[in-house]
Amino acid sequence: MKWPVAVAALVALSLSVPVRAEEKGGGNHTYLVTTTHTPEECLAALDEMAAKDPKLLSKMEWGCKSGDHSGYAFVEAKDEKAALAQLPETNRATAKAIAVTKFSPAQLKAIHEKMGK
Repeated sequence: MKWPVAVAALVALSLSVPVRAEEKGGGNHTYLVTTTHTPEECLAALDEMAAKDPKLLSKMEWGCKSGDHSGYAFVEAKDEKAALAQLPETNRATAKAIAVTKFSPAQLKAIHEKMGK
């Protein structure tokens, strides 16, 4: 099976696999939030993050020292908009929030079983 087809099959089949208890209901979900800035904006971007939410600043992983002026963090939020709202407004212009999910061995086994049918 080619890679895009396999990913599409995994996504489609995972929708029919029972979700974990923490994913049920209208609660929070985990998002990978990324934001970028230029080398010239670097210090100001970090200062703005520290001023808005020092705790979020401590959760962010930054690639700035490697020349990748991007920040990465896993945050809990009810939706993508709420995840992005945790960032300072100036950081949101380049930000993305991607909903992420963990799969358990049991879920993976169920997906394999359904693909085999």
